[in-house]
Amino acid sequence: MTRSVRFVVLLFLGCLGLPALAQAQRWDLVIVGGRVIDGTGAAAFRADVAVQDGRIVAVARGALATDSARRVIDATGLIVAPGFIDLHAHLEPLFRMPDAESHVRQGVTTAMGNPDGGGFYPIGRGLARADTAGLGMNVGFFVGHNTVRSRVIGMVDRAPTPAELDRMRQMIATGMGEGAFGISTGLFYLPGTFAKLDEIVALSKVAADSGGIYTSHLRKEGIGLFEGVGEAMEIGRLAGVPIILTHHKAI
Repeated sequence: MTRSVRFVVLLFLGCLGLPALAQAQRWDLVIVGGRVIDGTGAAAFRADVAVQDGRIVAVARGALATDSARRVIDATGLIVAPGFIDLHAHLEPLFRMPDAESHVRQGVTTAMGNPDGGGFYPIGRGLARADTAGLGMNVGFFVGHNTVRSRVIGMVDRAPTPAELDRMRQMIATGMGEGAFGISTGLFYLPGTFAKLDEIVALSKVAADSGGIYTSHLRKEGIGLFEGVGEAMEIGRLAGVPIILTHHKAI
């Protein structure tokens, strides 16, 4: 028998550890009777959840009064969870379909774009467009290494000159300053496959200096998976940056 699990998904902007509040209040929303999975690794528990002004203000293992709530959702038999984060999303169609239903209906409330070393640049221009597009979910973006390299060096198989590397560093720094969450690489693709370890480490250090992360479509997968993962881990170690592995395929 195939069973489907339905979710009531919230972006938890508040704190799940808030004390239970049973007295009647003028809440915007109360979700009652659901099984809360809070993302901490703790076991699911039955709770009512109250939301006010876009923030969670109460999580009660007992029943919350709902008489004065503006809206009540009966989540009996459902799971109430923080919104999921898609760390690898190709968001090019998003501005044509701003409701983002393909994500939201799966419980995704935040998606990260410009993966695989690609995507738009400047970052600030894309974020400004996102701010006015009325998107149905939160979005963030990486600075794509392939985008940066192709603009500075082109589609050629060689190492950057010191001046070119400095220019790429500056582009990464500018993107981070404009709001990027880190750097993405597509070492499986052109021109990223031409980049050697020292180039990626140098650019990833710039992202790390701004608190960013490193995400990569691995250079090798399948029979080369261990080598590809090893390279990504070495980049993380040398650059002092957290890493996210994508296209992690063993076959």
